[in-house]
Amino acid sequence: MEAFLEPTMWALGMALIGTVVFALIGLVSGTDETATIAPLTLLVILLGVPPAGVFAFFMAAIAAKHITHVIPTTLLGIPGDTMAAPLLRDAQMLRELGVPHIALRKAISGGAIAALIAVPMAVFFAWLLTPFSAAISAVAPWLFLAAALLIAVLSKGRWAALFALIPFVLIVVGLQNFAVGALGKGVSISFFLGIAIGPLIADLFLAASPAGRATLLRDAPRSFELAADVRTWKGRMPNPVGVLDRTQLAGTVGAAVVSSATFVFSPVAMTVLMGELFGGRIKNGYRRLTTMMAVKNSTTEST
Repeated sequence: MEAFLEPTMWALGMALIGTVVFALIGLVSGTDETATIAPLTLLVILLGVPPAGVFAFFMAAIAAKHITHVIPTTLLGIPGDTMAAPLLRDAQMLRELGVPHIALRKAISGGAIAALIAVPMAVFFAWLLTPFSAAISAVAPWLFLAAALLIAVLSKGRWAALFALIPFVLIVVGLQNFAVGALGKGVSISFFLGIAIGPLIADLFLAASPAGRATLLRDAPRSFELAADVRTWKGRMPNPVGVLDRTQLAGTVGAAVVSSATFVFSPVAMTVLMGELFGGRIKNGYRRLTTMMAVKNSTTEST
């Protein structure tokens, strides 16, 4: 009994700490998952926390951050982290409709439901694929290439996306060969950090040109109208199942299950893909946008 109780207490305690810390970090716009969760988890390991506590801290950090990152995304129009970037356009349009609070509620509900589904589904897929781990490792580079090609083909600008892969692959291969020649070994490149830094570099180049700088100027504070709040659930606290309608709930569950298994795909690309797959065909503009907010944020959790 004591052998079971101690790891359980460590797991509960570290999960609570991870939830509080990363719920607050998620409120800070622009914080990247790789740049925050990885070093703090390493700190927890170096402090001598048992494996159960480390794992619980890590999982709680991911779940908490991918719920609170939608607060700056929906209310301010600034991505809470890299994974929130695909939600920006839908959040902006809902903000223009005067319903950022509803966008926030839909996104948080989708994330909360996905967090409950994705963890057991991920464990199931891991158990299912473990016997084939050696074979998967052998073909992993080709799986990544196939996934990149599939995502490019399914995107709206498919030909531009396909051609853009060529210089990107050449840059990565060139950097690796340069590192091997200079250091005698390859280097690990954080693509998530590149995704996070990319928009900043684009804005810097935009601000450097007169035409681009004109689009960034503001001569007055922005104004918007806020629609009245509408409750779709019973009780005092919002219930995710009551906040989402049947279509949104089905899309959220489906996206969480599917994207829990697509470990070789880009999480950002899967977020966009799941949103278009489950919400893109809805004709009503308001329902389409709110559905995509729920489905996309559920995918940020499950991936």
